[in-house]
Amino acid sequence: MQLTDPVIACSVLALSAKDLLEDLATMDRLFTTLCIRDLGRYSQPLGATLRSYRDKSDGKADRTCQQA
Repeated sequence: MQLTDPVIACSVLALSAKDLLEDLATMDRLFTTLCIRDLGRYSQPLGATLRSYRDKSDGKADRTCQQA
């Protein structure tokens, strides 16, 4: 699941910067969400699409950007 804005999650969960530094798994998830959100916004005017990638040998990328 990807959140629209990770700031909302931080606010609802009352997370401080210190909390995120102590819970790197949550920080990673929120940072990834932030990056994916911004990539989507930047790629949209170019007509590009974002997709997940995973191959047979379990190589993966969170998102790839493909221009139309």
